[in-house]
Amino acid sequence: MGRALSVSESHQEELSRRKGERKAAVDIGIIITAFLLCFLPGFIVWLFQQLGKSIKVPANVVLITNCIFTASSTCNPVIYSTPLEVG
Repeated sequence: MGRALSVSESHQEELSRRKGERKAAVDIGIIITAFLLCFLPGFIVWLFQQLGKSIKVPANVVLITNCIFTASSTCNPVIYSTPLEVG
């Protein structure tokens, strides 16, 4: 009887560990996606400004990408503080 309880406890620990790993993987995916969405537009505009000297980037585009870039500072605390339920 004690043996079955031990196997059950071991199984519960394994399920708990896997749930934690799954949550960490989902969190990392969300963080990377938010990073790319915030930094990629600004980086692309910067590349056009630096490498394509003949390409004129409108001021509105630069302003919008800078705002998105700055918004990443707001995204991170929201991402880290929001509880995520992974089934």
